[in-house]
Amino acid sequence: MQSDPDRRLVGGADPVPPARSDEGDIRRWDADPEWQATTIAPDAQLADAAEIAEWPVSRLTSWTQRQGRGPAVRDLIPHDFDAYLRILFPIFEPRGEKAHLEQLSTWHETAVRNGRQPHRLMDLVGIGPDHDDGLHGGTQVPQTLAVTQAVALLSILEGHTKSAHSWFVLWYGDYHGSAVIPEQSLIEIDQGPSSPYCVFNGLHRAWKDFWSYPRWWWPEDRSWCWQTGLDLDMTNCAYLGTSNDCAEEIFASTVIEAVVAHPEDPAFDMDTINRPRPR
Repeated sequence: MQSDPDRRLVGGADPVPPARSDEGDIRRWDADPEWQATTIAPDAQLADAAEIAEWPVSRLTSWTQRQGRGPAVRDLIPHDFDAYLRILFPIFEPRGEKAHLEQLSTWHETAVRNGRQPHRLMDLVGIGPDHDDGLHGGTQVPQTLAVTQAVALLSILEGHTKSAHSWFVLWYGDYHGSAVIPEQSLIEIDQGPSSPYCVFNGLHRAWKDFWSYPRWWWPEDRSWCWQTGLDLDMTNCAYLGTSNDCAEEIFASTVIEAVVAHPEDPAFDMDTINRPRPR
């Protein structure tokens, strides 16, 4: 994989297809009670949390170990891969006067429209219209991939593992279902709030059918690993550690918007081009 630090948006060059929120192409966590009540993905089962204690849990940096500094990519995902990417979830905006219709925009489109500079470490506040909005920069975000993007990503990842099943780790604090999660399927991970995480195992495709995206997701052969941390919700992205070949295939996609990431990259507040720090 090329190491050009300014390589950006090799994937996602085409506009994201228009979507209707009531047809399920975007799932908004705060606006879909039926989805919030969803229990467990039909292609996954509760698993023994002890199975993941060695990897990846033991390879993550705890919040207490960070000693006041913000997390870097290497703190959130095992430093075991040849390539790292940041998968950028789309941004949506109302289309004209019809509020129920939404147009998905890429980060690149959003930055250009707002007079900002697209670059590898851009963040939502930096490219948004409002730099004083510390959460999303004045943009609206679905915090999920469009269906077309999720299908494309899953197809690529399935082609880069020899395993038939994946592990899924979801934050229990996100859970709104009625099923009882047994103690053996819960694990404490010092990566934010104190609620434990739920552990599942199942077919790769189960990834998109839980009550939220898994915080960690990887195949049994550990050929890649997805991570979208609790506070990464506000950044509207996920990190992926994988092989060079897999990374190149994602970058070649005209549907997925992704940028190169490095293990030492900050995971928060990183856009110093569009939001220069005061001297």
